[in-house]
Amino acid sequence: MRITCGIGLATVLFCGIVETVLAVKPKPPLDLQIDTADQQDGTIEIKLTATANMEIKSAELSLQLPKSLSLIEGEKKWAGQIRSGEKKIVTLRVQKISTAPGEIVAEGTVYFPEGETFVQKSRIPINHDEEMPPSRSLPPPIKQKQGNGAILEFKEGGE
Repeated sequence: MRITCGIGLATVLFCGIVETVLAVKPKPPLDLQIDTADQQDGTIEIKLTATANMEIKSAELSLQLPKSLSLIEGEKKWAGQIRSGEKKIVTLRVQKISTAPGEIVAEGTVYFPEGETFVQKSRIPINHDEEMPPSRSLPPPIKQKQGNGAILEFKEGGE
């Protein structure tokens, strides 16, 4: 009986340690991804995909374009609700008007009922010397939840 209890206790302790080590990191309320695709007519399609990791009653999504790109079609801002697990996609069609380097900046803001806000930004370079793939998603280095003076940082790679 003593051996059985010892094995049972060891199993519980081991499982508790493994569970702590394998604990899932908290997800930010909103994930952003930017994709670009060259079109046959010479324009560029920019797609901002926002995925909600929780019920979001009030959110704003926006895209800022560099001076080297001119908006042809689409809306640079969106506001509304996003259900947990739902994806909201904002699509723009732009024309390259110069070769000056710049970046497309996507911003997602979540407004919580308590008055707090969560802001996430994602960027993608345009017209840089180094070769960039036609479609690329860059996670932001820092995602912030602001309110009552507190800032929480979520960094990729568990740093």
